[in-house]
Amino acid sequence: MFKKILFTLFIALLATNCGGKEEEKEKTTTEKVVVAPVSDIIIGIGKIIPEQQIIQVATQTSGVLQTIYKQENETFQKGEVLAVLSNDVESDEVKESISRSNIQNQEVKVAQATIAEYEFKVINAQNLYNRLKSLYDKGAETKQNLENAEADYKTLQANINRLKSQIAVAQSRVTSSNLNTNFYKAKLDKTKIIAPCNGKVLEWEIQPGEGIASQQPIVQIAPSGNTIVECEIDESLALKAKIGQLVDVNYLGSVKVIAKGKIYFLSEYLRKKSMFSEQSGEAEDRRVRIVKVMLENPQGLLFNAKVEVKISTK
Repeated sequence: MFKKILFTLFIALLATNCGGKEEEKEKTTTEKVVVAPVSDIIIGIGKIIPEQQIIQVATQTSGVLQTIYKQENETFQKGEVLAVLSNDVESDEVKESISRSNIQNQEVKVAQATIAEYEFKVINAQNLYNRLKSLYDKGAETKQNLENAEADYKTLQANINRLKSQIAVAQSRVTSSNLNTNFYKAKLDKTKIIAPCNGKVLEWEIQPGEGIASQQPIVQIAPSGNTIVECEIDESLALKAKIGQLVDVNYLGSVKVIAKGKIYFLSEYLRKKSMFSEQSGEAEDRRVRIVKVMLENPQGLLFNAKVEVKISTK
């Protein structure tokens, strides 16, 4: 009887162990066949920039920065003077050239007035000569008086011709002086940093009193207009990006969405990954597609800030 009981307990224990192993085996098999869903999000890295790109404005001549008229974060209109280099010499050249032109113009006006006066006298002298000639032909006037009248007429006419020659020379000088004035004004204008468009000053790269070479960038500006994100997505995801797809933007290291937008531009070719490489000498040979996102309500965003872009492909 006792042996039967032991045998029954042994069979029950064996059945329990086998059942546990079958259950564990079934659970393990089930876990292996679970497949994660494909993501509907493309993640890229980019930066916030003006749609018209940040512009580096350079000087047209070398010199020393004298005055800044528009400080950082201040807005301006196209054609406004943002800053000026020291230009005392150029200003004096313009003033002297204008003064010479004014004097020469005045000389021309005086000569023209004198000609008008002589032309009136010539008419009178010619009338006098004609009258004396008529009287002389009738024997009522002396030859001496006739010759004197003729000499006066010819002298006045010669004076007119001389003045006309002087006026021609003076007008030529005026033209030359005007050209010089334009040249000196152009030199003076090169000392001014002129805004090429409407926008905002981002950063001055030198300060008043510092020297600068010709064609050296002096200030960075952001043109007025839309704000975008220009980002790169890996070549393996390049064909998933489409115009019009919705985008969330957050600063790197943060999950907070700082802006939303839509894709409005996709590059038609792949380029080397370079814009946001961690190291300039990075050897990884990957290609990326450039994506541009038009942002909605971008107020308060920082230009050139590095951001993460999440593109919804739904």
